[in-house]
Amino acid sequence: MNIELNSKKLFMFFISIIALLVIANGFAIISEHFLSYSHMETIIRLFNVDKEMNIPTLYSSCAMIFASLLLGLIAYVHFNKSEKYLAWAGLSAIFLFLALDEMTELHEMLVGPVRNSLNTTGILYFAWVIPYAALLLVLA
Repeated sequence: MNIELNSKKLFMFFISIIALLVIANGFAIISEHFLSYSHMETIIRLFNVDKEMNIPTLYSSCAMIFASLLLGLIAYVHFNKSEKYLAWAGLSAIFLFLALDEMTELHEMLVGPVRNSLNTTGILYFAWVIPYAALLLVLA
């Protein structure tokens, strides 16, 4: 199997998407705060990077899935060469989990239950960091 990726073209592809998303986000913020385009609320929400379940979230998820696939391919190549591959496979799994978390808002669903059971405030107000920190410690 021979897969060739042009790193410069791939880089330009991702940078182009990021640039378009930054411009769209800027337009969304300006529209929301200064132009009072209430009839554009849905379009504004679609591009505001401070919101969830929108186009920037989709991009982020797709980029992490792509990274997971590349890491999986690296693991596969190392496995076929009888080299160490578990670290690459682990990174692939982590990126896949992060992509799925981003798409499904799993971390957002954890905030309420963890906050209520541990009575978190202040720096731990976004209580999803507690189970994710525990997961990080397990993986480390």
